[in-house]
Parts: sequence; structure tokens; C-alpha cells
Amino acid sequence: MYKKYEEHEYKELGRGASVIAAFINLVNGELSRRATAQLEDRRQQFQKEQGEQQKNFQREQFKQQKKLQLELAAENRKTQLELAAEQRKTALQLEQARQVFTNWPLRTKAPADILMKYDDDKPIPLNLILAPPVVDYDKYGTQSKKFPPLELGLADGLRQFLGKHYSAHSSDRPIVLLDGVWDSKRYHGGGTIELLHDWLKSEPILIVESIVDGNELNLRVAYWGQGQEQHSYESISPKLPYWEIIGESVKARALKWKETREQLEALGKSAEEIDRLGGDNAFNLKLLEEEEQLRQHGIDTTTLAIEKQYKIDGEKDITYLRQCLVTYHCLVAGWMADIHYLVYEGVPPLLPQLLPELTKDFHEPKLLEAIVLGYQKVYQVLENERPAWIPELSLELADSIKYLPDRTWARQQVDNSIESWLKIRGVTLEEGANLIEAIKSVLEPEDWDYLKKIGNCLSEVGDWEAAAEIEEIINNKAQAYYNRGITLAAQEKYKEAIEDYDEAISLDRKHTAAYYYKGLAQDKLKQYQEALESYKQGLDNSEHNSFEQAKTIFQPDMAEEELFYLGCAFSACERLGEKAWEEARKCFQELKKINPNYYPPNNSEMRQIWEKFIRELGEIPIPSDRGINYSRLRNFLIAGKWWEASEETKDRIAEVVGKNLSYYTLKSYDATEIPRLDLETIDRLWREYSGGRFGFSVQYNIYQSASSIRIDDEYKVQGENSSLRRKRIKRINFGIVVGWCAVIEWDYEEYPQESYEEFDPLDFINITTFNTKDSDRDLVKVKIGWWEEVTPASDPEEGFFPVLDRESPTRRMQFLESLFDKHYSYFASSI
Repeated sequence: MYKKYEEHEYKELGRGASVIAAFINLVNGELSRRATAQLEDRRQQFQKEQGEQQKNFQREQFKQQKKLQLELAAENRKTQLELAAEQRKTALQLEQARQVFTNWPLRTKAPADILMKYDDDKPIPLNLILAPPVVDYDKYGTQSKKFPPLELGLADGLRQFLGKHYSAHSSDRPIVLLDGVWDSKRYHGGGTIELLHDWLKSEPILIVESIVDGNELNLRVAYWGQGQEQHSYESISPKLPYWEIIGESVKARALKWKETREQLEALGKSAEEIDRLGGDNAFNLKLLEEEEQLRQHGIDTTTLAIEKQYKIDGEKDITYLRQCLVTYHCLVAGWMADIHYLVYEGVPPLLPQLLPELTKDFHEPKLLEAIVLGYQKVYQVLENERPAWIPELSLELADSIKYLPDRTWARQQVDNSIESWLKIRGVTLEEGANLIEAIKSVLEPEDWDYLKKIGNCLSEVGDWEAAAEIEEIINNKAQAYYNRGITLAAQEKYKEAIEDYDEAISLDRKHTAAYYYKGLAQDKLKQYQEALESYKQGLDNSEHNSFEQAKTIFQPDMAEEELFYLGCAFSACERLGEKAWEEARKCFQELKKINPNYYPPNNSEMRQIWEKFIRELGEIPIPSDRGINYSRLRNFLIAGKWWEASEETKDRIAEVVGKNLSYYTLKSYDATEIPRLDLETIDRLWREYSGGRFGFSVQYNIYQSASSIRIDDEYKVQGENSSLRRKRIKRINFGIVVGWCAVIEWDYEEYPQESYEEFDPLDFINITTFNTKDSDRDLVKVKIGWWEEVTPASDPEEGFFPVLDRESPTRRMQFLESLFDKHYSYFASSI
């Protein structure tokens, strides 16, 4: 299969392989020389390219460095220019600051003192800067008196007003007063205000500046809110004639002196002596009389120099001027503060409520008119943003100025309030429309308080016709609520009825019947104290002041509870004074006729009123800790019906302890449940009306002494132990003494000692037989005879009554013993 070569053939093959190997070596050598040459060329080319790239990189790096150097130089020049500009600006600001502080109008307050950090949770205070007037009094007349400056007193008065109503610590409208800081002699006017605004615009500021202009003061107000770019600075009202104010004080003192002069003349004093005593007042009075005489002859005294001849009192007249200026500044400060906090914090104005008090001694119509119009303008601005506020704000303003002589201001504010109120409810008014008629169409339950305020204000400003229309609307609605309350009460829906009565009362405080029937409904709900208060309020708000009138208003035939509450209400009616009890007594007397056994419900205050009436009748009061009525018992005792009184006592005790005697008999432990107050009432009634013969305390005394009474030995059961024997003797003796029992027969037989434990020595009351366990034979027979059904003789023994159990003398005695043990302290103290 494989070719087999010969030896010579192998030799030929060897020579061929050598040739091939040599050829391969030759080829490899050539390839190696070529590769080496190529590598060298490539190396040289790479080095050449690398050198070129290095040159390019160096050139680019140089360019970048040059560019950066140029930019840096430009930036340095820019920085130097900005630094120079800032230095120039700082230099200018420092120069400006030097100029500002040279002309700064606040003596002791730098800007940093006012630029403060405030609590975020509270309103930022409004800073009030006072710039008071400087008045040169010496230029008036030839007098040389020096008068005190106004600033100190003005600041004190303003500080008192602000501290009371606009305190710096107030949570809703704080004002910080900066007084004593304004250099009034050097600075005033718009330039100063502009300077302050530039530096203090971040703070809310109010500046009240008074500038003297001849005989008048010009009051200017500067204001800006927090961060406000613009400020206002203007006069708020016509100039204030301060010299006339001083003249008013001078003339008032002169007229007062006139009264004194007349008294001195009546005493016979000479004219010279009177003038000496009068001093400046006498001199001023002569000028005043001269001035009045000239006026009566048609001479215009304003063209004469009389005014300057009056002698001013530096203390009295300037004090009067200062007080007027205090009021003036308080009005302005409160007004501006109200507007500020209304706009920025939504706080309703306060000054309208203060106007009556502020202006009672100083009345400046023009200033008040400016204030009213100022509020009105602010309200008009706010109407689009806060329309729901305007009706109440306008009405409050009207209510505060209704006392002013010109009531048209208040009337206009009422109309503004109604128009705003209707506008909110979408009512379009035609020209000349009746506002009251328009109100009727959109009234809701929550509007009644507002409507009542409208009616009251209209009445105060003298618009009686409109006020009557409002009152008619309110009364009709009140009557509607009242009628519905009556219907609900008839359906025994007392809570709902009370709500309607309250609505009627809220609309008409003099709706006496609503108070009355509200009290009836509260009585049905056992709200006794509330019922009394309702009756009392009804009488206090009513024009009726007698029981007879009350019956015509309510109902002729009143029930027991109604009469009682009405009587209590009369007794507490402060409006009636001393007649209150007289009218209350009439109610109670009527009640006594209806029910002699009446007793009030469980209410200590009203019960005391009733007990007062009872004592007036000479009857014993019958208080109870649990509201028990002991009137029936008292009446039985008054009539001497002892047995009926005894049964009534048992029934009332059962009521006290909460038992029903129709299926229950009083047990000894029931005695422990009787309150001491009730026990005292029952016992006192028995003792007082029986002349001290009957009652629990009488029985207690007899019982305590019963053990000392001797009983014949034949009635003693032999074999008893001593304690039980004493108990038996005490009971038997008590029964015999008070007449509850009598010994008829005593049978005794021996019986075994071991059976004695089954013998009940306390059960001596009925005819009793005791048997042993071992035998049916009767061993002991004890017969004790009792009055049949415990019926007393025609003249009962002392202590016989009360009897609480006819049928079971044992239970009767056990109840008494438990009563004595439980209330030992009471019975011991009654001995």
C-alpha cells in the first residue's frame, strides 16, 4: 500500500530538500533586509511627524497663554475701574450721610435705632413721631409772662391714650411713640419728610407735625406703610385757631369770676377790694363786658385789639390749650393707626368706639368731618377686596358719630352700610329706592342682629319712620318664632320650643311672654334654676310690674308651678325694688288657695323663697334633702288628725327611701337611708304641732328610760340571758308607757335548756308558741295583749305617735331602734 523507496531514491530526495532549504533561507534573508529598511523609513517618518507636532503644540500653547494674559489684563483693568467707582460712590455716600446727619431732624434717634427686627408672629408696630408746635406767646400783647412749652404735656397725654388703646405691646394695633426727638425749631416741611422716608421706608411711620401759622396751628400728617415707595404728606383739616382756644379759657374763667363778684358785692365789698381779689380775672371780665357792649352797638370787635389785651394764665389757659391739642392728636393718631392696621392686618377700626369719650370736652367739627370722610374713602377702596366687612364697618362708624350735632353724617353712613349689605346679596337698587323695603326681600336668620343695629342707629339719628319700619319687621319675625315655640311646646317638644323662644327673645328683649313660656318649657325639662332665670329676665325686661298685669299677659288661670316660678321671679326682680316681695307674696297666696299642700321642686334657692313665705304665714318650714313634699303632713298635724298624720309619715318615709308601699313594708334597715334633714323636718312637725307630745325624739327619750321601769317578776321569762332580757324589758316597758301594748296573760312552762336557742325572746309582740325540734309538744306559751290594730285611746299617751306599722309591732320596734341607732347624734342633741 505504501510505496517502498530504494536507497538511491532516498539520496535523491535528500539533495532536493537541501536545495529547498537553501532557497528558503535566501528568501528569508531578502525579506528581512526589506523589512529592516521599511522599519527604518517608518521610524524616520515618525520622528519627523513627531517633531512637527511638537512645534505645532508649542505654537498653540503660546497662543493660549497670550490670550489668557490679555484677558487677565482686561479683567484687572475692569476690576480696578469698578473698585474706583465703588470708592467714589462710598465717598459720595459718606458725604451724603454726613449731610443727612447734619440735617437729621430726630435729636436722639439715629436710623439704626428705628430699623429694628420684629417678631414675625405680631404686627410690626407703627412708629409715631410727634413734631409739636412751638408757640411764642410773648408776641401777643405787652405781657412778659413766660409760658411752659406744649411738648411735654402733649406727649404725656398722647402716651396715656396710646397706652390704653394702642399699646406698643398690643397684639393687633401696636403704636410706638417717639416723643421728644423732633427738633421743631430747625426742621419741618416736605424736604425733611422726604429725607426721613428715604432712610426709614422699611418701617411704618406716622409723623404728626404741628406748624404755627400766625394765630393758628396747621396740622400736617406724613405717613407711609412698611416698604412703601411713596409717602403722603398733607394737612388733614383746616387750621386750628389755637389763640381762640386760649381766649375761650380766658373768657370762661372771667365769666366764672363774674358769679364770684356778684357774691362779693352781696357781702358789701367795695369795687376796689373786689378788683384786688379778682386780679387778672377781674381785668379780663371788664374787657369781656366791654367787648360785648361794643358788639351790641354793631361794632365789629375782630378789627380791634381787644383780644391781645386779655391776660393769659400760664397754668390754666395753656393747660386748657394743651388738653385740646392732646385730644386733637389722639384723634389723628387713632384714625391713622386704624386705617394702617385695617389695610395691612385686617383689624377693624377702634377709634369710632372712642369718639364719644374723646370729644366730650373738645369738639372740632371740621376735624371730625375729615376723620369720617377718611374712613369712608378707605371703606370705598376696600369694598372690592373685602366687601363683607363694609356693612359692619360703616354701621359702627355711624353708631359712633350719631351723637354729633350734625346727624346727617351718621345717617349717610347707615345708608352706605345698607347699600353695601344689599350689594353683597346681589340686590340692584334703582335711584330713590326704599332701602328698608329692599332689606325685607333678602333677610336671613343670621341677619337679625345687623337689622336691630340698623334700627337702633336710625332711631338715634332721628329717622323715626325708618326705625319704626325696622322694628315692625323684627317684631313680626319675633312673633313668628314665639308662635312656633307655642306649637312645639304643645307637642311636648320642649327643647325645640326653647330654641324658638330664644330666637324670639334675641329679636325682642321685651317679649315677656316668650320669657314666660320658655320658663314653662324649662320646668317641664326639670331645669328649675334656668326656669327661674327666664321668669326673672322676663319681668326685668317687661313694662309690667304687678301680678295682676302678669296674669293678663300670660294666662288668667295659672297652674301651681307657673304661679310658684312667677312668684320667685317677682321676688328676684331688681327693677321692682321693695315692691318685689309684695308681688311675689300675691303669687304665693294664689298658689296656696289652689293647693294648700304645695311644695316646690328640689331647688335650694327657690325653696328658700317659698320658706320665707311659709314663715310669714306662721307655718313651720319643711325642707327636704330629696325634694319630698311634707305639706300634707303639716296640714294633718295642724288639724290634729294624728292617725292620718301617722300614715302620711309612713308614706313620706317610704318615698324618701325609694320604696313602694303597695307591695313593700318598711324594714329596719330602711331607717338608715333617711337623710338627717328629712328626719329633722318630720320630727319638728310632730313635736311643734302636738305640743311636744308626739314625734320620734319624744319616743327616743321614752325608749332610753324604759329599761329603768320595774316589771313584776311574773312577767319575766326565766332562763333568758341578761342582754336579751334587758332588750325584752326595754321593749315591753316602752310599749306599755306609750300605750302600744298591755299585758293580758303570761303563761310559762319549763322547756329543755338545749332548745332555748330556738326561742326568739325579741318576738314578744304577737301571741307566740315556740316548739322544740324533738317534739310537737308546746313547751312555752307567752301571751302579750296589744291594742286592737294599735288604735289609740281618745287621749293618746305621750309618744304614741307616729306609728309606722299597725300589723307588726316587732317590725315597728325594730324600725325605731334602727332609726335611733343611725341618727343617735340627732336624737341626743334634741333631748
